[in-house]
Amino acid sequence: MRQSSLLLSLLIALFLVTTGLLSPASAAPELQVVITLTTDPARPGNSGPFSVYEPVYALITLNGLSPGRHLATVNWIGPENTLEQSTPHRFTLGNQSGYIFYSWLKLMKNGPFKRTLGGQTFDDRYLGQWKVQVVVDGRPLAAENFTLR
Repeated sequence: MRQSSLLLSLLIALFLVTTGLLSPASAAPELQVVITLTTDPARPGNSGPFSVYEPVYALITLNGLSPGRHLATVNWIGPENTLEQSTPHRFTLGNQSGYIFYSWLKLMKNGPFKRTLGGQTFDDRYLGQWKVQVVVDGRPLAAENFTLR
């Protein structure tokens, strides 16, 4: 019974949209995600390439979310298509139309000079094409590629 009423509701909504009586935009706001990568959170906009020895910040702007509790997860995917870091970010929206937050990736604690003096070897698997992916409430919504060298 419950499935049939859900199916009927979907069919009615589809009819209203296809006949122009209801536009999809008025049915639900479109969720927009913008990812801006930078090495300095005070000055976003550096598109890279980035150095493996400095943090990479992702400024994430979300627009069109409904009020309430949400979970945004930022996934940092390495050159070998492996998940290197995943950062959850829980937040609650009131009446504001958008939400902005940062996530960052820092791979090397010490720079090249300190690493050489300390006898630490460099793992070159971090070099190459990376992807930062934003998942909101379980839905992958945006991704941005960048290069680490």
